[in-house]
Amino acid sequence: MVAALPTVYRCYNHRDNIVADFKDIGTLMSRAVVGTINKVKQTAAIPGMANVDIQVFLQPVNGSGFRAETSPPWNVTAQGATREEALDGIRDQIRAKLADGSEIVSVFFDEPENPWLKLAGVHKNDPHYHDYLNAVADYRQQVELDADRP
Repeated sequence: MVAALPTVYRCYNHRDNIVADFKDIGTLMSRAVVGTINKVKQTAAIPGMANVDIQVFLQPVNGSGFRAETSPPWNVTAQGATREEALDGIRDQIRAKLADGSEIVSVFFDEPENPWLKLAGVHKNDPHYHDYLNAVADYRQQVELDADRP
């Protein structure tokens, strides 16, 4: 038996995009900005997945509702009479996949530092640097005004 998941209040804008999740209605009411929230739906929270966006391919099915489909790592598909029913089916399947303690984690790769960044700001205290920049600007203006240059 799957343990009950905590409840959250999921807020949507006028395009049915999730705006925010709140753990209690009091926090929702104190932070809600008038006009940004079109509807609020009480739903089960997915542990470890606060504010995660998952891209879903959503398409109408010839007069019989909508089909929603995700890519890896989820690989889930759901159908519903409405957009929201199809998306709820996706959410339910993802919750079921995570109910056994599985997690979605982010791995940070520390890329090597760009060697050019070491040169950034080296002319900050150079008294001649502004003269140099003015000379470059003058030259650019001469080139732009020269009718013989392409």
